[in-house]
Amino acid sequence: RFKYELGKPLTWEKDGKTYTFTLEYAIEINEELKKNPAFASEMQSIWRQVAVQRYEGIYAQIPDP
Repeated sequence: RFKYELGKPLTWEKDGKTYTFTLEYAIEINEELKKNPAFASEMQSIWRQVAVQRYEGIYAQIPDP
C-alpha cells in the first residue's frame, strides 16, 4: 500500500488547474525549465512541497511498533 502511494506521480493545483508530473508533462516543460530560472525554481519549490506533504501523510499512517 505505501509502496503504491510513494510511487504515484506527484499532483498539485495551480491557478485552479490540476497538474500531474508525468513523462509527458516533463517533456512539455523541459525547454522552459532550461531557459527560465524563475520557472525552474518555482517548479522545484512546488515539487518539493508536494513530495514532503505526501511523505508526511504516508509516515503518519505507519503504525507504531
